[in-house]
Formats: sequence, C-alpha cells, structure tokens
Amino acid sequence: MKASILALAIALTSTAFASGFTGESFSADVNKVGLGITFSGVTGLSLYAELNQRNFLQAAVGYSSEGSYAFTGDFAFGHHNAFQDAPSVTPYWGMGVVWLHDQSDYWSRFSQKRNHSNDYSGARFPLGLNFIVPQSPVQIAAEIAPSLLVTPATYGFIQGSLSLRVLF
Repeated sequence: MKASILALAIALTSTAFASGFTGESFSADVNKVGLGITFSGVTGLSLYAELNQRNFLQAAVGYSSEGSYAFTGDFAFGHHNAFQDAPSVTPYWGMGVVWLHDQSDYWSRFSQKRNHSNDYSGARFPLGLNFIVPQSPVQIAAEIAPSLLVTPATYGFIQGSLSLRVLF
C-alpha cells in the first residue's frame, strides 16, 4: 500500500513538472488544487483546493495496517504573508469533521460500553503551516488538530499529520 502511494506521488510530481511548469513563483497563483500523500495515524491521500486568497478546503482519506481507516475534511483560513521573511509559508487554522473506522478497537477500550460500533465521528480544529517549495509546485503541510469524537461515545484527542502535495 505504501509503495503504491509513493509511486502515485512520484507520477504526480513528474506529470506536474512535465506539463510546462515555467519556474515562476508558484505561490502567486490563485485557486490551486493539490493532490498528494499524508502521513498520520493512517497513511493515505491528501486533497487541497484553494477557494480564494484566504480560504481553502482540505481533505484526507487513509488506511492503517491494522485495518482501520479515516476521513477528515476541513474548511481553513490561511494567513498569507504572515511571515514577511518567509512568503512561501502560510499558517492556517480551520474547522472540520473526522470519521474513523477503528478495526483495532483502540477507542472502545476506553469505553464502558464495549458493544458499540467501531465507527466514530466528530469535529476537529486544525492548526498548521503550508509551505510551497520555491520554484516548484510542491506543497508541504504540517498540522496538529485537537479533535473531539462525539458518536457513538465521546473522546478527545489530538491528531497530527504531515502531507506532501503537488499543486496544479
């Protein structure tokens, strides 16, 4: 699984560079879309879609070797030019949803009711940094996201992730 995700990332990167990328500052473009890989508790695909100069959507879907999988989707507020000395770094915060299917029964071990579903959903509040590699369409994102699962039981936790995306 990880080898196929790495192969997809390499293919996307080579396609982006072969499609006539001019070498100008890629961060000046608006309404970019990005696709890549994400590493967190689960490993999978990451999607980025810029709505305007301040807002973007991001989503990730991933799978773990224990058979668990997850989906996250966020609406985020980017603060371009927050660091005048590092214009390619954009801090952001947002709000979103998280859905987990826990095949490993990790979350149920904290519950008094062990007969409930292995599917959990809730809210998350990501805080992160997007970095566009100068002279390239490559974006690196790092975030932490305080999260609260609310069904079928309530659990709070902090998610962390690192994503590598190619912007189109």
